[in-house]
Amino acid sequence: MESFVIFKGCHRATIDFRPIIFGGENIIVKFRFNRWYSDVNNIQLTEQINKLWGYSHSWWHKINSERIGWRWSKEVGKVDIFMYRYIGGIRDISLIGIYNINDWIEIEMYRPRFGYTLFPYFGGKEPSPVDLLIEIKIKYL
Repeated sequence: MESFVIFKGCHRATIDFRPIIFGGENIIVKFRFNRWYSDVNNIQLTEQINKLWGYSHSWWHKINSERIGWRWSKEVGKVDIFMYRYIGGIRDISLIGIYNINDWIEIEMYRPRFGYTLFPYFGGKEPSPVDLLIEIKIKYL
C-alpha cells in the first residue's frame, strides 16, 4: 500500500516519475480518503475533477491516458468517482459511482505496455483546501 498526502494549498502529493516498460496487464486499484470537505460557495471545488491514479499511454498524457478521477460529492461523507480519459487528445469523463470516503473503492484498469504512472493531483485550478490522505493498493491480475 502507498500513502499520498496532498497538503492544504497544494496540487500534488509527489513529483515521482515511474516509467512503464513491461506493462500490458489489468490491475485493480483500491483507494480510500481520510476526510470529506464541502464548500458550497466554491464552485471550483464542487465541479472540478481531481486525479487519483492512472497511466499515460505515451509521453504526453493529454493525448492518450486513463485515470481515475474524483471530487467530493454533494452527499456528506461521499466522493464521486469518474473514469477520466484522453483518447487521441479528446477528453472523455464518465461517472463510475458515488462511494463513502472511508470505504475501500476497487476499480479495474488496464496498465499499458509503455508509458508512465500518473499520481494523485488535486485540481483543476483550485488547490486542496485541506490536508488530504489518499491510500492506494495495486493488485496485478
